[in-house]
Amino acid sequence: MSKFRVRRGPDVLGTFTDLELAEGLASGRFSEFDVVSPSEEGDDWMPMQKYVAQLEAEENAPPPLDPDDEPFRIDLG
Repeated sequence: MSKFRVRRGPDVLGTFTDLELAEGLASGRFSEFDVVSPSEEGDDWMPMQKYVAQLEAEENAPPPLDPDDEPFRIDLG
């Protein structure tokens, strides 16, 4: 499970798992205005709001194509 650092202003709130981030956002412990770093070193911060949007996009993305599947073709003739 991945670990993330959360910062509010100049204060680092700690290191959390993705599940703890989701629970913290749902409970109000974290704000969409906090910033999160997907590395434990905390060298690439992004707004929590942007991180959550990325997660939602990944969850809603279609499954990857199987390279062994035949391409879909429509016979128009």
